[in-house]
Amino acid sequence: MIVFKKLPYLDKYPLLLLLSFILLGIYFALAQPLMINDTYYHLAVGREVTQTGSIPVKDNFVYGSDNTNYTSAEWLSGLIFYFLFDQLGTYGILIPRIFFGLLVLNFLYKSFKLFNTGPLLTIASLMIVGYLLPIRLQSRPEMFSLTFLAIVNYVGLHYLFRKTFPLIGYSLPLIFLIWPNLHGFSPLGFFLLIFLFGVSFLTGKIQLLKPQSPVYLGIFVLSFLSVVFQYQRVFSFSHALGFSKYITEWVNLWERLFPTGLFVFFKKGFTFDLLIFAVVLLIYVYLILRIYRKERKLPNIIGVGGLGFLVLPFIFYRLITPVLVIISPYLMLLILQVNFKLTNFSKWLLGIICVFLIFLTVWSITERRQIGGEGTGAIFPSRASEFIKVNLQTKRLFTVYFWNEYFFWNMPSIKTYADVMSQFRTLADLENEGKLHTPTYELEDRHLLKKYDIDTVVNTQPDAERIIGSSLTPIYNNPDWKLLYVDNLAAIYAKSDVIKNQPLNLSNIHPEFTSPNKYKLEEEEAAVSQLEKLLEFDGTNDFARSQLIFYYFNRLKDLNKTKSFAEQSRAINRTYPFYSFILALIYLEQNNCDQASYYANESLANTKNNKEFETYPKEILEKCTP
Repeated sequence: MIVFKKLPYLDKYPLLLLLSFILLGIYFALAQPLMINDTYYHLAVGREVTQTGSIPVKDNFVYGSDNTNYTSAEWLSGLIFYFLFDQLGTYGILIPRIFFGLLVLNFLYKSFKLFNTGPLLTIASLMIVGYLLPIRLQSRPEMFSLTFLAIVNYVGLHYLFRKTFPLIGYSLPLIFLIWPNLHGFSPLGFFLLIFLFGVSFLTGKIQLLKPQSPVYLGIFVLSFLSVVFQYQRVFSFSHALGFSKYITEWVNLWERLFPTGLFVFFKKGFTFDLLIFAVVLLIYVYLILRIYRKERKLPNIIGVGGLGFLVLPFIFYRLITPVLVIISPYLMLLILQVNFKLTNFSKWLLGIICVFLIFLTVWSITERRQIGGEGTGAIFPSRASEFIKVNLQTKRLFTVYFWNEYFFWNMPSIKTYADVMSQFRTLADLENEGKLHTPTYELEDRHLLKKYDIDTVVNTQPDAERIIGSSLTPIYNNPDWKLLYVDNLAAIYAKSDVIKNQPLNLSNIHPEFTSPNKYKLEEEEAAVSQLEKLLEFDGTNDFARSQLIFYYFNRLKDLNKTKSFAEQSRAINRTYPFYSFILALIYLEQNNCDQASYYANESLANTKNNKEFETYPKEILEKCTP
């Protein structure tokens, strides 16, 4: 067994450690959107539990599946989120995100402290794991699983290497009792508990004559019984294992890098979590081989067992962060087993890694996103939602996957085709949803519209499509449906029998057109009048403003009117790159390269996920470059 030297642990670095925790706490709060679609789902579940006083046994938010019965493994998370939201407002849900994120790091720190890991190595490891956490802390129940995994790991390692049972260990039966009601990763925690208990048994740490052994054994038995008592909830997702390739967050590493089929638009490229996992895996395997071949001894059993956990992300990509939380202390054990000593070079290298991670974290905070992360955005059609509330009697709405939860959270009386509980659906459900999203399935769409009795459709518009993908149900060719509202995020269509009020006539507007002008030229006069009425109804409507700018610029050839209207629009929404681009184009035509360059650069600065405004402003800048 490894003998740890008595080293002064972080005595010289307490301030740096404290600052790291503070920095990461701020990062957890700001590096991801406050609300995502998952958050709205869990809030809706929490509201349902509060109102009914019972645990849901049916998914009451959807109509797209014949069988909506399910075993809820996350109802308690929803109840907690809803309570905080109800008592403290939107920012109340930041509390668990920050608290549990720091709690994960705290128990990782305590695990590293068991082995007297050096200060720089400890801080670098905490920063690496901390940098990956936000996407999993994103106001979603996974925060509970990550915390519990860190606690279970710490308790098992503490007993193994300190030969005592920590106070937090007495909470394990309670943790395993509530875990299956908080998040679906409780089986991973259960297997981790069995692994650590098995190591204790195999290494002789569990002997009934030892004072701590009966306590550890009793805690394990109670925890085991807590799982067995509610095994259906613990393994509620197991039936979907053969269905995982159709569930975006359950794909394996290869499918994550090269997705195909229904979810090809979720491709994110090679992100930092993949890079960090690859580096950790290579280092881990190298240390195992070095210990075996050069040190002429077997690696510690914990280190070898960690290889089993490192295999899991190859099966389910989503497990990268939980697995790194588990194996980080095991990696430290392997480093100690090879008698790793910090040279001046390695100290400098660790210092550079720490500085780089701090810089990356600060950069992510200022950008309000995880630099090098998946790059998903949180963008919701608030105006469309308000329009439906006031003007329609919607019962069954169809829209893009990421907006479902937002709508039924804001309008409890409606149902959507699906929600985030993808694992309880069938392949036929997914295929029909794909058809409804796609214009090329027009004939089948009309059949499916009747089958599911859909009365309202919200299609995506360019600003949404660039971030979350497109949903273009070809309802615009159906005479029984009307276009009622459109902005640059969403286009609302509804059947006549659910329309309470129709404040706008948009019969000559065609958001589905691929041309810049979203109307037929022979209907231009009527279309322009409708756009002006839309702008009167919604003064900040970027769709109406953009269309009128196209009309003044391309059709009327009136630069002065275009310039005046573009400046007015830019004053209302300075972050919308189109207005700056048009101003740059006008100044270019007037041979004013100083102003043209200024507005072209502003357009580029405001560009996010929009290739058009990466290309065209650059062309203006090139023309103005001597």
